[in-house]
Amino acid sequence: MIMTGLAIPAAVATHATAAVTSSASGVDVGGAELPTWTQVQMAGNSFVGIKATEGNYYKNADYVNAVTAAVAAGLYVMPYVFANPYDSTATGNGTAKQQADYAWTNEISKVTDPAYQTSGQMLPLVLDIEPDPYINTEKNSNQCYGLSQAAMVQWIGAFLAEAQQDTGKTPIIYTTAGWWDACTGDSTAFGGYPLWIAEYDVSSPALPAGWNSYTFWQYTSNGDVPGVDGDVDQDFLGPVTQYSQAGAPIGPVQLQTLTSLNGLTPVTYTVPAAGNPGALPPGLTMSPSGQVTGTPLASDLGQQYAVTVTPSAGAVPSSLTFTWDVAGMITVYSPGNRRTPAGTPVSLRIAASDPDPGYTPSFAATGLPTGLSMSPSGLITGWPSVPGTYSVTVSASDGLGGMGSVSFTWTVPAVADSGVTGQVRQVGGTGKCLDDPSSSTANGTLVNLWSCDGQPGQRWTVVQDGTIRVLGKCLAASGTSVLLWRCSSGFSNQQWHAGTDGELVSAQSGKCLYFAAANAANGSRPTMATCANTTVQSGEHWNRPAAAVYSGDPGKCLAAAGTAVVLASCASTASQDWTAASDGTVRLGGQCLTEAAAATAGSALSLGPCSAAAATTWQLTSAGPLATEVVSAASGLCVTAPSSASGAALEIEACAATPADTWHVE
Repeated sequence: MIMTGLAIPAAVATHATAAVTSSASGVDVGGAELPTWTQVQMAGNSFVGIKATEGNYYKNADYVNAVTAAVAAGLYVMPYVFANPYDSTATGNGTAKQQADYAWTNEISKVTDPAYQTSGQMLPLVLDIEPDPYINTEKNSNQCYGLSQAAMVQWIGAFLAEAQQDTGKTPIIYTTAGWWDACTGDSTAFGGYPLWIAEYDVSSPALPAGWNSYTFWQYTSNGDVPGVDGDVDQDFLGPVTQYSQAGAPIGPVQLQTLTSLNGLTPVTYTVPAAGNPGALPPGLTMSPSGQVTGTPLASDLGQQYAVTVTPSAGAVPSSLTFTWDVAGMITVYSPGNRRTPAGTPVSLRIAASDPDPGYTPSFAATGLPTGLSMSPSGLITGWPSVPGTYSVTVSASDGLGGMGSVSFTWTVPAVADSGVTGQVRQVGGTGKCLDDPSSSTANGTLVNLWSCDGQPGQRWTVVQDGTIRVLGKCLAASGTSVLLWRCSSGFSNQQWHAGTDGELVSAQSGKCLYFAAANAANGSRPTMATCANTTVQSGEHWNRPAAAVYSGDPGKCLAAAGTAVVLASCASTASQDWTAASDGTVRLGGQCLTEAAAATAGSALSLGPCSAAAATTWQLTSAGPLATEVVSAASGLCVTAPSSASGAALEIEACAATPADTWHVE
């Protein structure tokens, strides 16, 4: 796969940002058809990034011609290298040093007109380090190329050092804030290198740890530029907007021109004196080399300054203009260290105080336990599924650039063998029970089917973390086999949830526990198979003991009050013991969960006769390893709690995978 230009993952929005102004604009391209550079330059662009190599295996055949023509059109050129750090021993991608040398030897140094080290229009080499585009393909890697965070930091450092030695210029780093956090652990080791940040559909990009400002910003991947066929990446020379906190010292901000980045001609910078149009915010000063330091005044909270910096004669661009916002420090209130057992739903609101008048903070979190997520409004929800101790940081920001954060620890302990215990019996097939042969406790024991006799090897406990246990061992899916193994809470091959028609579905594969024959001998072994999701596929239907159906709203369960279906505080009572039956019904005692005739969103639910009509038939749809949506076969709407109050009548509403319409059905 050879990409056509620098690009962040397709899952990220690629719409152009709202109109902003910048001191200089540019584009970047890969190895596709060459643009008409004179048209690109006449459209107001000053620079271009051109792909030189990828890894240790690809050279852009058009690189030399592209560079020569772009420089002839008056554009500054940044050669970039798409890094592929994935296991060089196994794939032959080359080490970090080898990839830097490959780019320099095979492409960049071969351009003699203009010569890289003497041309005034050649900018530093760019290390393009971003999510692995080969994820889940032939290299079977992940977004971090199979490297630990420490190994990735080492790899980046080795590449940059070699590239600087080869080229004689300080390399530029192209990346995204999200990738940097995930794959380097928010390393601050490279803040001295110019940053080319990619983020789309925002007014200003988030910065990775280690940088106080960006040098370039790729703000869209679907730009329309004369001289380029089709969509193209577009970039600004930054900053477009610079943020700082009122009353707090800033991290040094280094301003750059294309000329200063080239490094052949020294550039000095001046800015109007305080109080004049174009001046920096009071409290800040700029050195002749373009580094801004100082402390914005506390009294300037909420103020915006239009700054104009003038580089020395001959520099490109001839002026740097941007907005400097002086924002307040948002106070994010700590919820304290948290402890939530695996499989217990969470609904936690994080509060903050924003001093910037007229602005509402938006929240984000890193390090949350697996299974939890945070909304921009500050609500953390979900079902933690993997035990461990997590270091969580919640950050808040506003449209003026105000920021704040708080960190705390979130512990997710594993849970013991506690839950409803009983037989797991195939319905409509063999009629036999899931069995631990000879009540074995050995890891790897293959489970079988046996006449239901109530012996200890048939007494299965359904636990809140999604496991199904017998004699202290957990039911596990391994390929098509079904076996017992030491319980490791959070392992998805040991997590199960109820499916439509009484299925037992593996959270890892989405496949169903299955045995086909109707008259099997004792000792026959079930397997894993693709779920048919039909009442006539009796090989997938299993009857378990009636059990509570837990709401995504902590501490609440599906319950009945007479014929009304309500939300209630969880309690070990018969009015909360439900069964997902093999005919697609959800039963409490001898009654079925029922939707009103011709129901629409907002219609109440009730208990009624089990008629096998569509109004009593439900599809159980996975919403994660532990969560399920209960979807009406008649209306396609979900069982929903419109209020978290105990006793609130349940309704059917549009499915949204929110705490109000997710349930843990055992």
